[in-house]
Amino acid sequence: MDYLITFKIVLLVFLLILSGFFSCSEAALFSLTPLHLHKMQEERFSVLSSIRGLLNYPQRLLITLIVGNEAVNIALSVLMASLFIQWLGIDGQWVSIAFTTSLLLVFGEAIPKTFGVTYPIRLSSISAPLLVIVSWCERPVVWILEKVSGLIVSLFPGGYARQRGSLTEDEFRVLVDTGEKEGSLEPSQR
Repeated sequence: MDYLITFKIVLLVFLLILSGFFSCSEAALFSLTPLHLHKMQEERFSVLSSIRGLLNYPQRLLITLIVGNEAVNIALSVLMASLFIQWLGIDGQWVSIAFTTSLLLVFGEAIPKTFGVTYPIRLSSISAPLLVIVSWCERPVVWILEKVSGLIVSLFPGGYARQRGSLTEDEFRVLVDTGEKEGSLEPSQR
């Protein structure tokens, strides 16, 4: 009996770490700027191709992260509820809801995302190879969600064009500025 409780607690810690991993990865990868990527290229980061591969399909990446995080958070919530009900009886479900929500907000979302936006290069370099594997494992579910969300977004004005990869004016300006800084674009070509 004690071994089962210990196992559940260890599993809860593992699931909380996984939740933090998905949240941190999301913040780190989506915080990377063209300058970060350029720096990584100059410093010959071996994971740069994995990072670029993930970022080339932002909708797919976001859905992959959401599916992973939701699956982990649901498993964590169910396991936490079973423990609290085992310890406190049926009233344990209410304690479980409050405790799990607080735990996930702090350790599964706020702290990991703060780390992600603070250290995007380092943390995206760690998470990208693992996310490539997760993305491959989740591919059927992600494909369905990608199609459904793409269809829904296309129903809104401008949604289809944005889905197809058109650039916003700000994105175009960043590309021009980066090209000029790197020397691939002459100032007269602005």
